[in-house]
Amino acid sequence: MAQRARPAIERVHPERVDSTWGSRVHAAWALTTSEQWQPAERAFDTLHREQPDAVEPLVGLGVVARGKREPAAARGWFRHALDVEPESRDAQTLLAAVEWDRPGRIELSSGYATIGAGGSSTEFGGTMLWPVAEPLSITARAATIGAGDVLRAIDIGGTGTSASSTRANVIGVGAVARLNRVTIVPRLEQWTTGSRHETFAWVDGAVAVAPSFSATLGYRPLDGTLHAARVSAGAEFSVASGNATSVQIVRALTPSPAEARLQLIAFHSVTTGSTNNATYRAGIVRDSDPLLSATTGVASVEYLVTSRMGGRVEVAVRRGAFARSSVAVALIRRW
Repeated sequence: MAQRARPAIERVHPERVDSTWGSRVHAAWALTTSEQWQPAERAFDTLHREQPDAVEPLVGLGVVARGKREPAAARGWFRHALDVEPESRDAQTLLAAVEWDRPGRIELSSGYATIGAGGSSTEFGGTMLWPVAEPLSITARAATIGAGDVLRAIDIGGTGTSASSTRANVIGVGAVARLNRVTIVPRLEQWTTGSRHETFAWVDGAVAVAPSFSATLGYRPLDGTLHAARVSAGAEFSVASGNATSVQIVRALTPSPAEARLQLIAFHSVTTGSTNNATYRAGIVRDSDPLLSATTGVASVEYLVTSRMGGRVEVAVRRGAFARSSVAVALIRRW
């Protein structure tokens, strides 16, 4: 015998029992808009405790969790809101969006580079970003590449013409720590080519001055045997939704036979798609030095097929000192 459907329980709108409800919800959203995450969380949590069946505090707690870079918690709040009110369009839309917020990332890449007057190198490697617990993530890198990285101002293979003379093995670890409006990124890498072993260390930081503008600073205290300690300063900003620009000036503290004294770096990226699943990035790096001047152009396209899987293609061309060209493809796994 078929069971009769249970009648829906009529929910009373909170404003019918609390005349201050609307103004307090408005105040909580104002805190959220200004990215005051802790006060906003307390405000929405108080509203939720008073009215557990009210949808708006649940949605608000999800938005706050997403702003705090806690996507798993955000998904939980939006699902709770949909349990209370399955027809909530806000909860449906936000849950669909946060499904694509997956900070954990493993990237496996393979590529080919031509180096110097006739050298070449097959390159492959992997990188990982592992969120341990907000606000800390661990990074790792392992690769076999041409013996240089223009974005890190490293060249330990010179301009040799054989693949063996321009090949380097790289192992590195690091971390990303986000503390309120400050992000700190320490990194340590060991580069090996032939019998040479070089150790490099960086400490980079960013301070969010405004919602769409951050100031950046960096220092490389460990710099191998042929390189020089370096300092950097720059900015990251966005002038439109889905657009991001970064500019950076890097200065070596002393002259070095393996890298330019001054480096100017500029990148711009555009993220598109209904779920922000396609990112186009282009940049230029200008090395300024009496003997080691060079210009490098970099372009990449990243496309996420699902919220968990995607790929990336990158092309780089360097002209001048330590000339090289490379192309690489990568498989991306996110969680």
